[in-house]
Amino acid sequence: MLARCMLQMAWHFAMLHSAWSYKLANLPLPVEVDVSEPTLASGSVGRDRPVTPVTRVVFMKLHSVGSGTLATILFHYADNHNLTSAAPGKYYPSHELYHSTVGPDVLSRMASEHPGSINIWPIHAVMDDALDLLVPGNVKIAFFRNPLDRVMSSMKHFLTFPKQVSIDNTSAGYRQLLNNQAPTAWCGKANPEALDKCCGPMAGQPMTEQLPLSQFHKLDYVMLQEHYDRSLLMLRRRLGWSLADVLYLSTHVNHMHNRRPEEQQLLDDIAAYLKSGSRTPWGERFVSNCIKGQEEEIYTAATKKFQTQWEAFSLAEQQEMREELRCFQNALRTLSSCCTRQEDVFCEMMKETSEEWYTRHGDVFVQPPMPYPGLQGSSLCRDEAMSALRCRSH
Repeated sequence: MLARCMLQMAWHFAMLHSAWSYKLANLPLPVEVDVSEPTLASGSVGRDRPVTPVTRVVFMKLHSVGSGTLATILFHYADNHNLTSAAPGKYYPSHELYHSTVGPDVLSRMASEHPGSINIWPIHAVMDDALDLLVPGNVKIAFFRNPLDRVMSSMKHFLTFPKQVSIDNTSAGYRQLLNNQAPTAWCGKANPEALDKCCGPMAGQPMTEQLPLSQFHKLDYVMLQEHYDRSLLMLRRRLGWSLADVLYLSTHVNHMHNRRPEEQQLLDDIAAYLKSGSRTPWGERFVSNCIKGQEEEIYTAATKKFQTQWEAFSLAEQQEMREELRCFQNALRTLSSCCTRQEDVFCEMMKETSEEWYTRHGDVFVQPPMPYPGLQGSSLCRDEAMSALRCRSH
C-alpha cells in the first residue's frame, strides 16, 4: 500500500512539473494591440483593457444555460489570437461530444497525454483538477441560469432534434408525471435508483452534476443568462478583451424560438405544471432533483457572486458599462440586420456553430488556431458593427 501511494505521488508530481514546464515554454506571447485604430484582432474601443489579455481560460460549459454562444465566442477568439483550444479528437470518435460531458477519467487521460497544451477550454466537462494540468494558470468561468428556465430550455433544445426526441416523447413524459408514474419517456428505462434521481436527457444534465456546490468556490468569474450581455461586458473587462472580441449572432436562440403552435403549447403546459403547487409525488421528485435543492442553491450562490462582481466596479465604471451596454446591443442589432440583408465572410464566421467549428477544424484534441477562411478581406457588416461600437462618449 505504501509503495502504491508513493507511485501515485510521484505520478502527480511529474504531471504538475510537466504542465508548468510546458506553460513556461509555450505560454502565448501577449497580443499587442494598437487601440488607436480598430482592427479585427483588437476590435474597437480598447481604452480600459489590461496590457496583456488573459489567454488561459477554462469555460465550465453547463448544459442549457445559453453556453453555446459563449463557446463560439471562445472558439473564434482562439482562432483569431493565435491560441490553442480543445476539441473531441481521439477521445470521442463522434462529434456528438458537444452534446455530452467529459468525465474525470477522460480528463485525466487528456491531462496525462497533453499537459499544458490548451489555452481555451470550451467543452462540457465536470469540474476536475485535471483541467488545471491541461490549462495551467487559467481563469475559470461559468454561465448560470434559473433552474426552471434551464429545464425548459433543454426541452426546447431537444425538440430541435426530431431524430432524437419528438413531441410524442415530450408529451408522454408529461402525462407520466400527471399520472404519478416514473417519467421513462424522458429518462429511459433506467434502474429504479437512477429513475428516482433522473432529470433527463430531456431536462438536461443538472448544473450541480457538472459543478457540485462544494466546487463552486473554484470559479473566478460567473455570468448569468438573465443578464447575458452585461455578463459578457463584465467578463471581457476581467479578461482584458475588446468589445469586438465578444460580438455574437444569436442564430441558435432565434431558431429555438421558432416553435410550432402545438410544441409551444405543450412546453407552456409543462412549465405551468412544474411551477404549480399541486404536483404528483413523481412530479415533486422531478422538481426536487432538477429545479429545487442543490440546483436552486448553486443558482442563488451564482447570483450573489455576480452582484459582488458588479459592486467591485466603481460607480464611474458602472456608469461607463451602462453606456457600453447600450452601444454593444446597438452593435449586435446592426450586425444582425446587416447579416440578414447580405452574406459576407464575417457573417459566415459569426453564424458558425460549435458543431461546424469542430467539422472545419478536424478531429484532433489540441486545436491549433485556424482563422476563418477569407476573414482578412473586406466586410461591410464587420465595418458597420465596429462603427456602432464607437458610440461611447470619450
